[in-house]
Amino acid sequence: MSKQNFRLHYVDAFAGSGTCRIQTPDGERIIPGSAQIALDCTPRFHHLLFIEKRARAAKALRELAGRRTDMPIGVTVGDANEHLPRVLAQFDHARDRVVTLLDPY
Repeated sequence: MSKQNFRLHYVDAFAGSGTCRIQTPDGERIIPGSAQIALDCTPRFHHLLFIEKRARAAKALRELAGRRTDMPIGVTVGDANEHLPRVLAQFDHARDRVVTLLDPY
């Protein structure tokens, strides 16, 4: 898609905090979550939007987004089931392509 003349968007409907805690035989590890992975993608998205219901996780996402001034990043606090239909309706189907992640876990 990077060779096409589309604006590439990423919408994460259950974004979390940007990191993920996992248990390993050696103990707990913190690894990049979906939001961090999307921010690090190459080629880059033209715009990213993270939707997160939990205020603390949304705050962590805002901090993560604040460290990246090279791309527009939005953080919406609330229920993805309510926000997602409105968000997706805003895109121009002729010019925009949207990767939408729907993983509540």
